[in-house]
This record gives sequence, C-alpha cells and structure tokens, in this order.
Amino acid sequence: MDLSNYVTVDERLRTALERYPDLRIIESLPEVRTIGESAFIEVTCTVYRELDDPLPAIGTAWEPFPGRTSFTKDSEMMNAATSALGRALGYMGLGIARSIASADEVRTAQERQPARMGSKASQRPSDARDDVPPPRDPDEPVRPARRKEPTEKMVALYRKLILERGHPVDDDVLADFDLTKEAIDMLIATKA
Repeated sequence: MDLSNYVTVDERLRTALERYPDLRIIESLPEVRTIGESAFIEVTCTVYRELDDPLPAIGTAWEPFPGRTSFTKDSEMMNAATSALGRALGYMGLGIARSIASADEVRTAQERQPARMGSKASQRPSDARDDVPPPRDPDEPVRPARRKEPTEKMVALYRKLILERGHPVDDDVLADFDLTKEAIDMLIATKA
C-alpha cells in the first residue's frame, strides 16, 4: 500500500488547530449498526472551526465489528473515531491532496479487492499473504497484549451500565476480559 501522499489524521488535526485556534470536536457515542449478518461500529465526529460555527464539518465512519485483522480487532471504536475525524477534517479541505480516506480505510478497501490476474499477489500462495500483516497505520493505537481480567475502568463501566438498566451484576462476566468487553458492547448497543 503506497501511503506516500497520505496525510495522517494527527497531521490534519495539527493543521486544523493552527488554522482554527478555537477548534472543537464532538465525537458521538459509538453505535452498533447491523446490515444483513454484518455488524459495524458507527462513530460521527463534528468539527467546529469556532465556538458558533454555523456550518461545522461532520464525518461519519463505520468499522466492521469484530475487526477482521489483528490490527483492528478490539480497536474498532477507536479506528472508526479516527476515520470519522479524518473525514471531517478532509471535508474542511485538510490533507486531501489525493484522498479523503484514512489509511485504515485504504487498507481495508485493498483487503476487499480480489487479486488481479497476472499480478504478483495473485501468483503467491494464499497462505503466504495471510502470514504477512499489513503495514501498521501510524494513527492506529498500539494495543497491549491480551488481558485475562478486565481493567478497573471496564468493571466500573459494566457496573454503571448494568445498574442503569436494572440488571443484576454477573460476577462470571467480570472474571474475564473478553466477556466483560462483550457485555459492555451489548449494553451500549441496546441502550435500553
């Protein structure tokens, strides 16, 4: 993937902050969207150039859930938020010399493309492609190694959401990182 002309979201944001010192960003709460059997995390970012901006820039992004690569799994919301912010900043004319898409969006689109006949990619065995991870997007957060227990923040959020919805706390869920994360995601998705 050639990202030589790509302007990263953090570069776009720095440029925006220099150009608009009163810049404010509002990020929506993530929402789970389902199309057929596929689930997506949706995040929208609204960028105000000044406090009373009459026409703020709005960018929305959907990230497949669960993430389909080791680079996106467990970071779906953050990737969607970064993409949404990059799109909103792009709509403001920042960093879009060639593309408004984020590096992650470019990589995801390339992963969806079938190999072209005669290309080097189509001549390699499929398992060889699977062994080589795509280049790391510098905008993507680096995730720590898998945890077995949920973090204190996860436990607190789980308890808050459960209590708001009037459900009993399930201690078995709180004993496992992945179960806690799934429960939180489901509670956020249902909002009821």
